[in-house]
Amino acid sequence: MNAGKITAGIIVALAAIAFFSIFIVKEVNQAIVLQFGDPKRIILKPGLNFKIPFIQEVTYFEKRVLSLVSQDSEEVILADQKRLEVDTYSRFRITDPLLFYQTVRNEFGARQRLESIIDSSVRRVFGKFELTAILSDARTKIVEDIGDEVNSTIKKLGMEIV
Repeated sequence: MNAGKITAGIIVALAAIAFFSIFIVKEVNQAIVLQFGDPKRIILKPGLNFKIPFIQEVTYFEKRVLSLVSQDSEEVILADQKRLEVDTYSRFRITDPLLFYQTVRNEFGARQRLESIIDSSVRRVFGKFELTAILSDARTKIVEDIGDEVNSTIKKLGMEIV
């Protein structure tokens, strides 16, 4: 009778350890295994993975393209001192999960940083042009310039604008 309880206890303990050791990374995610907050492994491919139970934890990040829509429109002063209301919309993705985790930690922090970077780039690039240029075919180049400027900045955060 006692041997049966001990065996059942051992089986339950082993099942619990196995349950807390196994994790799955889905196709749309990438993951970092953290040990007491310190990154130990980066997992970019989907599948079944293992970690040390109760010591390591897993943080997941999206592989998919994410959207950022500005809440308010920005008032931008152009080179000819005219004022223009500009709304921004961007799509971005996480390219380096470790760098992303070390710099912004999560999507909320990324969105805040990205919004301020985009706003300053919009002001800087639009400030170089006059209203007539913005209303002409130069608009495509302006958008490309903003994208290039933002990408050069956020590359250091483990993200890119797409």
